[in-house]
Amino acid sequence: MFLTIVVPHYNESWNICKPFFDILENQKGIDFEDFKIIVVHDGTEASNTFDWRYIYGSKLNIQQVTVSPHKGVSACRNMGIDLADSEWICFCDCDDCYTSIFSLMMIFHVLKSKEADNFDLMWGSFYMHNENYLSKSTDYNPVFIHNRYYRLSFLREHNIRFCEDLYMSEDSAFNTLIRLEIGERRTGTINSNEPLYAWCRRKNSITMDKSKWLYNTEGQFKRNLYVLNEYRKRKHPSSNSMVARTLTDVYSMLSKSDCQGDPSNLIKMAAKFYKDNKNEYATVDQSKISKMIEASDKDCGISEEDKKNRPSFDEWLNKLSE
Repeated sequence: MFLTIVVPHYNESWNICKPFFDILENQKGIDFEDFKIIVVHDGTEASNTFDWRYIYGSKLNIQQVTVSPHKGVSACRNMGIDLADSEWICFCDCDDCYTSIFSLMMIFHVLKSKEADNFDLMWGSFYMHNENYLSKSTDYNPVFIHNRYYRLSFLREHNIRFCEDLYMSEDSAFNTLIRLEIGERRTGTINSNEPLYAWCRRKNSITMDKSKWLYNTEGQFKRNLYVLNEYRKRKHPSSNSMVARTLTDVYSMLSKSDCQGDPSNLIKMAAKFYKDNKNEYATVDQSKISKMIEASDKDCGISEEDKKNRPSFDEWLNKLSE
């Protein structure tokens, strides 16, 4: 087997899932024995909305398994990693879609090339479908897993899995570990005139809900704690820099004037974190911290007005220490 496509499924109806499987079944210029789809149902009830008749009548090689009880998308993807028996693996959402009946032919052309032997991660651009419009993501971004192909032996060798304790940002945590172990040297690109994949960004996603901003920021904080712990376990020299980036992320998140809710719990978590890691933070160069603040502000979409109205980063840290 050359490629395993892991597809978590929770409560999506068959109408939502069907386009993904239809376009895969109609791929041209490929050997269907080269890839397998593992559909991982998240909970025993999840399979009830799936059209079993389609599965049994399809020429696609589809394996269905169930995570029980419901454990979330990370547990589903990890089960896919455990069950896969292929050279490459990718992770798709069941409401996503390959954009062409030639997508896999072009992807396989690259993955099977001699050049691909030099890489453990291959990535390509993709469309983001957000309600009624499409936008292109053409630059490498450490957050996304869409249209990315990971060498399975590399994941297993370095024990890289999705964190099942995170309720958000599990994909960016996964990719951070990839970059921690892989660097840029073994990362290659799948070039195409137009993206070969479309990611459906759900409008009801918790990350899109402004009323959940604080809930999301706490989730991002926990994601950073997980990544920092992995840095330390793997004895990575940038561990102290990750301490600083965790603090600048909270600083930026709390800078938003339209942030709804009571931030006291997040502030308490940040204060304890700073107290526990103050010595490590002190080793990080201030010029590097300034760049981290810029990066955190950009990721959070902080306005110039909000930057003017907030305390300086050092003032904010001193207040955390009180």
